[in-house]
Amino acid sequence: LARGGKLMVERLKRFTTKSLFNGPKAKIIIGVVAITITIVAITAITIMNMRKTLTISIDGKEETFVTYKGTVQDVLLDKNIEVGVKDKVQPSLESKVSEKEIIKIKLAKPVEITANGVQLQVQSADDTIGEMLKDEKESLEEHGIKFDENVDEVSPSLDSQIEDGMSVQIVNVEKKQLVQNESINFETVVEKDKNLDKSVSKVKSEGVNGEKQVTYEVVYKDGVETSRNVTSTKTIKEPKNEIVVKGTGQV
Repeated sequence: LARGGKLMVERLKRFTTKSLFNGPKAKIIIGVVAITITIVAITAITIMNMRKTLTISIDGKEETFVTYKGTVQDVLLDKNIEVGVKDKVQPSLESKVSEKEIIKIKLAKPVEITANGVQLQVQSADDTIGEMLKDEKESLEEHGIKFDENVDEVSPSLDSQIEDGMSVQIVNVEKKQLVQNESINFETVVEKDKNLDKSVSKVKSEGVNGEKQVTYEVVYKDGVETSRNVTSTKTIKEPKNEIVVKGTGQV
């Protein structure tokens, strides 16, 4: 009886296996299982590929973390980091992030600019004053401030590093050419005459001033003249010396 029971179990196993893997339903089940396994595998691989270790550096302070976000903007939103209009972010917010990438954020600092009696508050994330003035050119002109780095004076200097709450002074320098006519004074020449008493002195020939054209380079700072230098001189009329006769004798 025991041997008969074992035989029946073996036959039932073979029948079940044959029916399960060879029947139409069996093929459907196998297909569903295969698709499910494939989807799970693809999902796992996708999630693993999305997993990235990134570093965020804000004004030099770094933080390393794991994220599944795809772009710089999504990463910052996920970390609750707000970026201002004048803040600088590298790479750009639309850039895709990759493994071990470093996102650098430089926060804008308040700077006060003074020129021609006008004060302007700006926010800048630039490194130097020179870079800031270039980037803020339109804003400065809107407030009547014009800047020429080749002529105007800036304090602190253009290569100075921007610091939080610093003040920048711009002095507008203007150079003009001024041409004007000036007189050339005549000289007095003394002729000695022993036939005249030493108390006698008379003009033999009247002197006449000459004329010259002088060109100046005039420098103005914030509209006030600060220096004037001669760049060229042209004689228009030569002066005529005055001749004076002076007695040397005793009459």
